[in-house]
Amino acid sequence: MITSVIAVNEANKQTVRLFFEAVLNDGRLELIDELIALDYLGRVSCVERPVLGPAGMRRFVCSRRRRHPGLCVVVEDQLAEDDRVVTRWRAAIAPPAPAEAGTRGWTVAY
Repeated sequence: MITSVIAVNEANKQTVRLFFEAVLNDGRLELIDELIALDYLGRVSCVERPVLGPAGMRRFVCSRRRRHPGLCVVVEDQLAEDDRVVTRWRAAIAPPAPAEAGTRGWTVAY
């Protein structure tokens, strides 16, 4: 029983990690349908309206990747219990090309 709970928790953490690494970082939008539930409701501080379902997540990811093409999210730590996963992550964007002198990249962590 304990072994199966640990296995479920680890599988859930891997699913969330896959979202960050494959979808956000690599732009593999085709994975959204299998990673995001149809009834998903997400609230993101940088977006006025809630993110609803796979279609809403696809729009959100596309807008973030279009706005920040050098975005890289690194998962630093995760905790899981049953169907809940908490992830501590750090996002960074590389500074633009040298031709755009005077601009800088940024880093944010949650």
